[in-house]
Amino acid sequence: IPHEKWLLHMSRSLDWQPTDWGNRLCAALSTAAMDISSVRTRQGVIRQLWTEVDNYIKAQYFPNLPVHMMQKSTYDKLKRLVDATAIAVDEWQTEFGESVPNSDPFHALIRVQDARIVLDDEALLRIGADAMYSWHYAVLNALRRDPPKK
Repeated sequence: IPHEKWLLHMSRSLDWQPTDWGNRLCAALSTAAMDISSVRTRQGVIRQLWTEVDNYIKAQYFPNLPVHMMQKSTYDKLKRLVDATAIAVDEWQTEFGESVPNSDPFHALIRVQDARIVLDDEALLRIGADAMYSWHYAVLNALRRDPPKK
């Protein structure tokens, strides 16, 4: 994988780029002023670029994805569990190649029982925004809006 500086350089030859990509990229990377206002300006440019790239990828490849692309993996795994309610641990590991997803913040929703990963549907509906970071809570909200495929 090329170094980050080459990835940025090569991004100029992509078929699609956000509007005014070159100038906005320079604005995001410019450190002309070393004050908080400059940092906030750069953060705003980065946030806008990230949102445009995220929206573009979703529109092109995952038009029905209810979360950001960076949340897709977590959403897909939990959606699979929501749809099934329970999945054998070995089936989960075959499908996702990972250990049981009952670590923080999902330990309140998921338990392992009789070699099965079990989702607590009531906890999914009950858990509040104060129980986890907004990133995780956005995934849970999307799961709440997306009915199971049972």
